[in-house]
Amino acid sequence: MICFEVTRNGKRLATAASPESPGVLSFDMARVTGSQRVPPDSNTFTLWAVDWRSAPNEIRKWCEGDLSVGDELVVRVVESANPDPPTVIEHGPPEPADLIERERLNLEALEGQVRLLRRKLGLV
Repeated sequence: MICFEVTRNGKRLATAASPESPGVLSFDMARVTGSQRVPPDSNTFTLWAVDWRSAPNEIRKWCEGDLSVGDELVVRVVESANPDPPTVIEHGPPEPADLIERERLNLEALEGQVRLLRRKLGLV
């Protein structure tokens, strides 16, 4: 099967297989600056896949980490009958119907807070 083989500074990290259709196998590198969500000047990489057949979508990870100046990452497309198993399996975001219901409940709570505030301010 078609796989991505990732090495860092000459050391093999993982060989990951693409999920059976439908799905995605991806290798990402990112540099993030000026964000309050991650440390300043964050440099990271991730080898991951999503299996769209599972519910909720399953996110599989083989390797991820921080990068330093001078790091060399190599991603090769290879054929392998024995890819590595993922090191992490997470569940993706909820289905859209679940998100809509959660947002509806959030909106109701906010509307209640606005009504209370209007009463306190004598606007009703």
